Amino acid sequence: MTPELALDLVRLQPLMDKANDPGADAQTVAAAFAAGQVVVRAHNQQFAEYFAGRLNGVALTFNRGEFNYSFRDAADAAQAFTMLSMQQGNDSKSAAISGAVVNLLLRDMKYKSSFDSDQEYLTTILMIAHSMHAFRRTIFSQLVAEQQLKPKVSVWPYVLAGACIVGAGFFLLG
Repeated sequence: MTPELALDLVRLQPLMDKANDPGADAQTVAAAFAAGQVVVRAHNQQFAEYFAGRLNGVALTFNRGEFNYSFRDAADAAQAFTMLSMQQGNDSKSAAISGAVVNLLLRDMKYKSSFDSDQEYLTTILMIAHSMHAFRRTIFSQLVAEQQLKPKVSVWPYVLAGACIVGAGFFLLG
């Protein structure tokens, strides 16, 4: 952890404490998550590496089998976290993810957090991992759709034009 990140977390701690109180109002929670988003975006590399370390062996089990998140290694998971937390299109989702990862870090550092149990802690890790995976799949689907919408370039008109030019050249010169 860098000194700048530690200082920002110390500044963020009182607001997060208020937001983590059971009687906190929606405005306080929203302000805390927005402030958490600013901190996560300012120190994105450190948070990405921190969260990627939490994803070792993460899998979510459903009734019909197992769903594994496809992160090749810690660097791949860190890149996916960076993409998710830095996105501008769904800013509220990014703020929620940022607030959750700040609370994970606070709990790991033995500070007051919104997670009281290990089950809540693990559920949040899985929720963030699922969001990262879903965001990557959405981006991939958009790229595929854009590629399919591009007009297909055919070679045959160029071959036909070339044959006509060669034929005309033989006719004129021959």
